[in-house]
Amino acid sequence: MTADALFPLDYGQRRAAWPDLRPRLAALVARTGEPWMPEDVFHLTTMGQATLWATPDLGCFIVTQIDEQPWGRSLVVWIASEVTDAHAVAYMDQVKSIARDAGCDRVTFTSPRRGWMRALPGVAVRYEYSFEAGE
Repeated sequence: MTADALFPLDYGQRRAAWPDLRPRLAALVARTGEPWMPEDVFHLTTMGQATLWATPDLGCFIVTQIDEQPWGRSLVVWIASEVTDAHAVAYMDQVKSIARDAGCDRVTFTSPRRGWMRALPGVAVRYEYSFEAGE
């Protein structure tokens, strides 16, 4: 299956799409327990600190950020959502292209799902450990 092309939504497009995207973002937060809220996405994309990419029908969207470290530059897929028949793997070539166009040498993401090792043969897996620092 060929995936529809992802394109970056400008401010006007984000505003127009927000009534459709916000509930999906809220559902992701509720399902995963992430600490961000949908409005963080709108704010960070408006400030130029993140980019919201979507298919023309909004069936699939991703939110990306650039992470610069002394050892390289990564495209971080912060959020991914799909309601189409396409699977996230169908968009990987486009995500790689977005990364290359942004001068990144890696694509990174975190997920509570372990199936990515099967879905993306050859993917390098690093586990991220996190704990609260307390008061």
